Amino acid sequence: MSKLRFYAKDDDLVYVPTSVRMSGQAPQYIGRRIERGNDARDGKTAKNATFPATNEAWECDADSADALEILNRFRRGKRPLWPADAETALACGVEFVKVEVKDGVAVPVKSAAPVLSSSKSRASAGSDS
Repeated sequence: MSKLRFYAKDDDLVYVPTSVRMSGQAPQYIGRRIERGNDARDGKTAKNATFPATNEAWECDADSADALEILNRFRRGKRPLWPADAETALACGVEFVKVEVKDGVAVPVKSAAPVLSSSKSRASAGSDS
């Protein structure tokens, strides 16, 4: 059974579709963890809690209710998550963009500029004269 994998995107907080939140429990967001604020008591979520992106991609079975809900969001044009791999991006109908988590935010990886070899550099420098 294949898996779909996602990272959190921007400041969007996307609930795990099939999660059931009980009174006093912290919400479960896709690709995020909870960092409780200074005034959290008794394991409850404080009002100033934050939800930074996790370094690990959140995953679900490709034929699960979670996957169907997330894929429907992508089909409706809402793209609140980064697909974590090419297979997931294909299922979502979007281009795969590699991301990395920096300071609690998943951001696209910037590809390095191509480096010219020294022989090409000399040839192009000589042709300018």
